[in-house]
This record gives sequence, C-alpha cells and structure tokens, in this order.
Amino acid sequence: MNDMEQLKALDPARGHEPSPEQWARARADVERIVRAAPANPWPRRAVLGAAAAAVAVGIVAVSTVVPGATEKAFASWTPRPGTVEGEQRLALARTCATSWGGTSVAPEDVLVAESRGTSSLVIMKKPGGAVAECMTVVPDEVFGWQQLTEGPVATPPGTTTTLETMSSRGSGDSAYSSIVGRVGPDVTGVDVRLDDGRVIGASVASGWWTAWWPGEQGGQPERTSVVVHTAAGSTTHNPMELP
Repeated sequence: MNDMEQLKALDPARGHEPSPEQWARARADVERIVRAAPANPWPRRAVLGAAAAAVAVGIVAVSTVVPGATEKAFASWTPRPGTVEGEQRLALARTCATSWGGTSVAPEDVLVAESRGTSSLVIMKKPGGAVAECMTVVPDEVFGWQQLTEGPVATPPGTTTTLETMSSRGSGDSAYSSIVGRVGPDVTGVDVRLDDGRVIGASVASGWWTAWWPGEQGGQPERTSVVVHTAAGSTTHNPMELP
C-alpha cells in the first residue's frame, strides 16, 4: 500500500459523496477563509504563532472533507458549556492526541473538557508537560488544535485571571472565535460578554478557562469583556489588560 492509499484509508468521509448543495457550501467556506485577513490573532505567547496556523489548516481540512460540519456545529452551539465525563472524556482526548502523534492519554492529562452542541473541546497535557487545546465538530475528527505552552505551568495564585490567547477564524457566517486563559483557585467562574449582548460561559477547571463562539469578536478585543466571578463578587476586564 503506497502513501496515498494509506491516507485514503484514514479518510473519515470515504464512501460518502456529498450533495451538490453541500459541495457548494464547502467551496464557499474555503473561499471565504482564503480571502479573509490572517485570522486577527491576539496571542500572548510567541509559541502561539505557529499553533494558530495549525488551527487554520484544521478548519480548511474539515470544511473540505466534511461539508456541513461547521454549519451543524454553529447551529447546535450553546452559550453555556456541557460537561464531558468518564470514558467520553478520555475518548475525546485520545482523538486529539492523534494530532501530535500521541499514543496514550491518562485521566490526569485532561484538564478541561466541554461540549457545546455537536462540538467538543479539550485542554490537555502533551508528553513532556506542554499544554494544548483541541476541538472536534464531528465524532473522532479533529477540527483544529493549538499548543498553549511549551512546558508545564503553575496555577496562578488567588483570583488571578490571565489571557493566553484570543483569536478569530474565517469571516462572515463561517467566522468563529476562541479565548483561553488561566485562573487561580479562588475564581469560581468566567464569562465572556460580547458587544451584541451575548454572554458566553467559559469552562473553568484545573487552573484553565476557555470558551468559543460563532462570530468575529475574538479578533476584535474592543468588542469583548471578560467577567471574573469570585466569592467576593464579580469584576469586568478588557481582555487585553489581563496579565
């Protein structure tokens, strides 16, 4: 079996011929992404430059191979995340680990795992202690991933809330945004408030917080604010002013 035959065997959409309407939407998605400005990233660590490019490649691959997957993810998206537990949590992490050649995942490697409709997202440790974030929009298929740290990191103290990365991808109806940061043990919750009135609840666990949503605000930080909740009350921050 040659290399192309091996790749063909790994294609999750093999044997399925999309409809003309699905192909038209998929081509339109790819064209919008290609025409878009370079993603409007606002990284806080130099390592995220290459990682953001990896996410863009993932988006193009899924839009091409699985027409309609992003539409389903957007249509089923929820502003408040659901939890992913037990074997489903480990299965999600194992799927993501294949993106960087990972062979095994332990329960303690999974730091955050959430679902929003048909999509799932995980923040997890890679071999050596580096931390990565990964997203799926269909089962057993990685939509995109990015490396967040180059090695192990300590949990911030108290109510400290940091911003690690904030960005948007695509444009128009195909645009989506994501935000990731770290939190101290005294933070009880984090919300992202958008200028269109939406409030997105972030997943908070193991010293990390994250959220994603349909829209371009992640590339325009002046259109968002981060609300940090603690036992003493809530405070609102410009994301770019977080440490």
